[in-house]
Amino acid sequence: MNDGYSSLADRIRDKLAAHDLPREQPVKTSGGYGQGHACDACDEAIQKAQVEYHIEALGNRTYRLHLGCYGRWAAEIYRERWTTTAPPPGSRLSRGSVVPSRECAMPRHGRFHT
Repeated sequence: MNDGYSSLADRIRDKLAAHDLPREQPVKTSGGYGQGHACDACDEAIQKAQVEYHIEALGNRTYRLHLGCYGRWAAEIYRERWTTTAPPPGSRLSRGSVVPSRECAMPRHGRFHT
């Protein structure tokens, strides 16, 4: 597929910049097997034999990502040190506080830590 992107990272960076992928800590993250839906990161179908991550973002929007796309998305969030207006669960911050994304978007043992 020649879509003008030289890498998955480039595609994800563009989608993050355009706010087509979340730039904040997910409200909920879950996984399962694909159902043939398009991955929100790479736009390719997530096949039944592939792992599919569901990222529920603020506003109840759910994103579907391949396992590898999920890892690249988390890495890009960390790399850019984007901020969020959503406080991490259990924090004493009020809504509207700025939280460095490295505190809320780095996966630890396959899960997001707070």
